[in-house]
Amino acid sequence: MVKWGDILNEEFRDIIWCSALGDPGIYPTPASFERCKLHAGSYTRNPEEIRKDTGRTFTQFPQFDVLMQMKLEDTLATSLFKAPKPTDYCQGMNYIAALFLYVAYGHTKKASEMMYQWLFKRDNILRFESGFKLVRHECQRLLKFVDQYTPTLNLQLRRFNLGLELFSFSWHLLLYVYEVQQDPSLINVLLAIWDQILIQDDHEYLIKTSAFILTCAENLLISDSAAEVHEEDLMSLLKNMPNHVFQKYSAKPEIFIWEVSQVTLPPDDSLETRVATSGGFIPFCNPRSTRNNVPEDLYQAKSPHSRRTESCFKESCFGESCFKESLRTNWEPTRNPAPGCGQ
Repeated sequence: MVKWGDILNEEFRDIIWCSALGDPGIYPTPASFERCKLHAGSYTRNPEEIRKDTGRTFTQFPQFDVLMQMKLEDTLATSLFKAPKPTDYCQGMNYIAALFLYVAYGHTKKASEMMYQWLFKRDNILRFESGFKLVRHECQRLLKFVDQYTPTLNLQLRRFNLGLELFSFSWHLLLYVYEVQQDPSLINVLLAIWDQILIQDDHEYLIKTSAFILTCAENLLISDSAAEVHEEDLMSLLKNMPNHVFQKYSAKPEIFIWEVSQVTLPPDDSLETRVATSGGFIPFCNPRSTRNNVPEDLYQAKSPHSRRTESCFKESCFGESCFKESLRTNWEPTRNPAPGCGQ
């Protein structure tokens, strides 16, 4: 039995992920999937954009050759073709589909089913639609963590008028897949994070992951308190922090999972508001229900820095970085943990 905190056996990860996500029943037979591939290609509105993005996805992974890129196109096209309502491809979906295809050992039908379930039954389509409401909600909770538990980092962000979403937006939009896709050595930590999120169906674990990474940044700033911090240094630090934290734990992802589990997040104000306005009763929301059953008010949070975030989003998330590569690496992730983290 798989329980919280387990690191899955690589040989059985695809089976466990499929089981955790559930069988969508969209391809009753192998022949039905083949028919879907034929129809999906002709109904896709932006096949050229998909083809362009798949050609630059997981380029450092030897498994992703030309054949794998074609399978990635099929995975995206079929999962979107089967959507409950017309859904267009959005840049970034290619990285998520590539991870499912990687875990499924190139099995396109299985990857398409997982992608479909993750997008439409786990409501992650809200990461890409409706003004990125789900991502903004998670970033807002992360900002509250920074306000309460990482005072040094918070002070530096305010000093340079930097919005945390400038960095955390891409982390939460793509669940750290983009940060890892250029460095295959970090895949074990990424898969361990996804194991916890998929098995528990827990978006809060993603926020805890980001909170732990920012705690590591806080500890580095404290250890270098005598040095003058420049805006470019701070931006480079935050941009590269996930990769350096993952590198630290790449050989022992189970320790990373334990560290993240010790993080305590501030309460979710949106839920408190719903309790107050509903007489103390929170209507049950099935996490595997269709997106129409998700309370829209839950994802209304917006950061005061959202305008700057949107203008810089393409650069920070999809390459062409404008930041100086000057990250200092003499840090210890568990040194002087912030109050939000366990010892």
